[in-house]
Amino acid sequence: MKTLLCISNSDCSGDTGIQADIKTSLHFKLSCVNALSCIITNLKEEEIFELECSCFCEQVHYALKHHSIDAIKIGMLYNINFIEPLKQMLSKVTVPVVLEPNLVSKSENFPKAVQELFAYVSLIAVDEGQAKIIFGDELEINSPCPVLVKNIKNDTKRIHRLFYANNTTIEFENELGDDVMGFSLSASIACNLALGLDLEKSIEISKDFMFNT
Repeated sequence: MKTLLCISNSDCSGDTGIQADIKTSLHFKLSCVNALSCIITNLKEEEIFELECSCFCEQVHYALKHHSIDAIKIGMLYNINFIEPLKQMLSKVTVPVVLEPNLVSKSENFPKAVQELFAYVSLIAVDEGQAKIIFGDELEINSPCPVLVKNIKNDTKRIHRLFYANNTTIEFENELGDDVMGFSLSASIACNLALGLDLEKSIEISKDFMFNT
C-alpha cells in the first residue's frame, strides 16, 4: 500500500485539514501518516492553537524516518518558524510534494516566507484569492514548479488553471460551481501522484473525485 504524508492543521469539524486529507487518502486506498501544524476549533468562535516548532519538526522527522513515503501534501502551516526546518527536510526527499500554501498566519511576512518552499515541491495548488497575494492581481506566475490556481472565475464558469514554468497553461473546468473551493483537491492530486500517475492525469482524476464525492 502506498503512503501519503499529510502536513496540515487539525480541524475538529472534519471538513478541512488533516481530517479531510485522511478521508481522501482512504478513498484512493492509500495509508495516511500525518504531522499537525496547529489545531483549529470551531466551537463558538474559531480559534487557532499553534504548536511549538520542535513538536512540529519531530512529527515530520519521525514520519520520514519510519515510513516509506510515496508523496507529501502540505496544507496550513500557520507558524512562520516551521518554514526553514521544513525546507531542509524537503531538500532530502525525492517523492512528489504538493503544497497548498494557506496564508493564514500571525506573521505578516508569511506570504513571502512560504515562497521559500516553492523550489522543493512538485506542485503549488492555491485558490485564486491567495494566488493574487503571492503572484499579483494579474497572476503573472513566476515559479520553479507548476502552479494550479483553483476556482478562477472565467466568464460564466469556474476553472482550475495549471501554469507551467515555460508559460504554457492548461485549463480544467470546475463543475462544482462558485461556492466550492475544493479543500480535498490537493490531497487527491498528491494521492494520484503517489500512485504513479502524471500531473495532468492526477488533476483530472482529482477534479472528478471532487465532483462525485
